[in-house]
Amino acid sequence: MLVSIITITFNSEKHLEQTIQSVIGQDYPDIEYIIVDGGSTDGTLDIIKKYEKKIAKWVSEPDKGIADAMNKGIRMASGEIVGIIHSDDYYEPGAISAAVKAFAEAPGIGVVHGDLRMLNVDGGASYIVSPPKNPASSAWEIPVLHSTVFVRKAIYDRHGVFDLSYRIAMDHDLFLRYIKNGVKFHYINRVIAAMRLGGLSYRQQNECVREKKRLALHYGYNRLGVYGGYLYRISFIPFEQKAGLFLRKTGFSFIAKLYRRIFYPGVPKEF
Repeated sequence: MLVSIITITFNSEKHLEQTIQSVIGQDYPDIEYIIVDGGSTDGTLDIIKKYEKKIAKWVSEPDKGIADAMNKGIRMASGEIVGIIHSDDYYEPGAISAAVKAFAEAPGIGVVHGDLRMLNVDGGASYIVSPPKNPASSAWEIPVLHSTVFVRKAIYDRHGVFDLSYRIAMDHDLFLRYIKNGVKFHYINRVIAAMRLGGLSYRQQNECVREKKRLALHYGYNRLGVYGGYLYRISFIPFEQKAGLFLRKTGFSFIAKLYRRIFYPGVPKEF
């Protein structure tokens, strides 16, 4: 079973080599590795060329954003299964073999996914995140963790790829669309990938929240709940972050630590 793995890049020299090594170092032999670069001007292309013999296809040209780049990679893919791992992230050893095994054991499933290791920007201090038990229960919580996801190519062909009108929440939209169309999801109880905090959704949180409100209304979630959740995320969460920063700067960091221990018990203090 051929598995196509896609990495999209743009000026990604800092962590790209680790991403590439995590793909080519997998124990699964039948991998088609595809890199879609948006026209990098740093050392990204030098890294790609260094591993060119291990990369099946790569292209470097301007695109219309993350969704467009991922769609380009999906169009280039020849595999029956497609995984997408971003250039700040990496696969855990044995991740692809575990996904293929799950597909082979349950031919009717369309999406395989698992747990995600969260890293700080420097790659240290990790904690494990699991997807929600009921994927479509919340309009605000992404149904699955994208870096851990493998999708049958036939599902992309049948139910569509990423919507370019979403700049940040395009993966949330895609997986809700698949759920609403009856695609079967299968969860693997293991860590599939690691992801660094500090991506686009973290840097542009307000825009991400606005996009999630839009898709929640589109998919028919309770309007009162959607607007209540929107107000909470657009107002209280930024206040929470600013208050924590103020407490640390004024010598009352112990209050922020106590708050974090109560409300975010699984997150290390380094985050």
